[in-house]
Amino acid sequence: MIDIRDTVDCVRLAVENPAERGEFRVFNQLTESFSVGELAKLVADTHPGTEITHLDTPRVEADQHHYHVVSTGLAELGLRPHLLAATLITSMFELVERHAGRVNRAALLPAMQWRLPGR
Repeated sequence: MIDIRDTVDCVRLAVENPAERGEFRVFNQLTESFSVGELAKLVADTHPGTEITHLDTPRVEADQHHYHVVSTGLAELGLRPHLLAATLITSMFELVERHAGRVNRAALLPAMQWRLPGR
């Protein structure tokens, strides 16, 4: 996850602090990470009456991913992140509720099963 303000700040920091000639740098542009379950719980805890429905994953992949991203370079250049907070989630509820009628709820559920029958 990354706040849009932090995205802009990351670009600014990279431009203001260019790599040395011949140096290759990669900046992982994120400030925090969450599982889908963690995000669902954060929303449910913030919005009373929200229920979390657990679905079987249609995907074929490990429960835990082997890749552990490191995001220190931009912080070392001075990035001061805006972390996801309950106040941001709360501020989005009015917008979401206003446009809820435009959501095709059937399109939110997985329609594809990547697993072969019996596996």
